[in-house]
Amino acid sequence: MASRARLGTIAADATARAIADLLRDGWLRLYAGVRPADPDDPPRPDLGQILLAQLKFGDPAFSLPSRGTIVAGPFAEIEGAAPATGRATWFRASTALGATVLDGTVGRSDAALILDDPHIPMGAEVVIERFSYQVQEP
Repeated sequence: MASRARLGTIAADATARAIADLLRDGWLRLYAGVRPADPDDPPRPDLGQILLAQLKFGDPAFSLPSRGTIVAGPFAEIEGAAPATGRATWFRASTALGATVLDGTVGRSDAALILDDPHIPMGAEVVIERFSYQVQEP
């Protein structure tokens, strides 16, 4: 039986720190629709992948890593009100210049990003109480 390799704490923390550095002054964007198959695929509005909210990470974007986990600090700003109405189903986190760092699912439970109510009405201001990322548990 094959087993997967695991990172030690020092490697998990270094990986998490690199991700945190990439997201400094970057963006967290919430979308409706089906998440693209690859994080580097651009969102396609023609497939229902509609931008619902855009939040800016601060500088620094995250806490120091602990066992491969980083926790976002307060978001620097919300870029205006929600430009559309929809149910947030996935997110994308990108650098300040827009290069994708990671993406994940959004939902009420069992998702990478948990929202009390993933339905976002046009004009609403979206608040993220806590956003964290775990490379893997060492």
